[in-house]
Amino acid sequence: AIMLVLDFIRVLLRATRGHVPYHTPLVVELAASVTALLLIVGHVNAVSPEETRYAVCTDKLDDGQNVTVALVSDIHMGYAVTRPDIKRLVDMLNSSGADMVLISGDLIDGSLAPVITGHLGADLARISAPMGVFASMGNHEYMDDDKAAERYLRGLGRLVLLRDQQTCVGPFRIIGRDDLSLARKGRNRLPLSSFEGADSLFTIVMDHQPAAIDEAVDFGADLMVSGHTHAGQIWPMNILTGLIYRLDYGFACYGGTSVVVTSGYGTWGPRVRIGTIAEVAMIDIKGTRERNDGR
Repeated sequence: AIMLVLDFIRVLLRATRGHVPYHTPLVVELAASVTALLLIVGHVNAVSPEETRYAVCTDKLDDGQNVTVALVSDIHMGYAVTRPDIKRLVDMLNSSGADMVLISGDLIDGSLAPVITGHLGADLARISAPMGVFASMGNHEYMDDDKAAERYLRGLGRLVLLRDQQTCVGPFRIIGRDDLSLARKGRNRLPLSSFEGADSLFTIVMDHQPAAIDEAVDFGADLMVSGHTHAGQIWPMNILTGLIYRLDYGFACYGGTSVVVTSGYGTWGPRVRIGTIAEVAMIDIKGTRERNDGR
């Protein structure tokens, strides 16, 4: 990054003052200053999560029946994302008024050692959501021992881990897909066609990597939620994620399926975000079905 900044400043100086030797003190000082500023701003972005709101309308809920889902992904509990970060997240979720919380993978950064030693997951038990807290596996749960990660996550209070499993709550069906990284263990995750499909329940598919959007659309999912991309985390990596995934960040509709890909709460590697934000995505699901009760 410093070399890129050096080259950029050198080009600017050459354009305005003629030839400038590569290692002039001015170029080095400017590069160091710009790099330090970028890192400071990037760190502030990484530790200052924001709420991003989306709205989804459905005729599977009555008109006036609105449910708010908080989507969190890529928490990356570990050496960089520590207990104060988790406390901040839980406080943010509890003050959001969300009816349901979905955590779509990468709760753990990799090694369980700092997570267990620092009791990093303890505060997740404080999440208050009347319709429940549901989680799915991400690729980082496979970077060490996925069985140990599973045991740890299943022991976190009210959190319900769905590993190629589904559950129903009220008018919702939530399907938690195992991550594509399951292939590292020589196994394949279940296809969506093996789950109960389109019916009167509003079906939400949690899939950590936004790589199977077409499968969710063919299945008839009402909503698919993902993370994984970090929206690039540090510019210009967002260009690469945009090339890899059909949707690498934000909201889009494909057929009858709404898709939300969040930039995530934590970071991979340094606590720096340049050109992206740390976020909790709030999805307001609004009913449009006509009531038959005379009102």
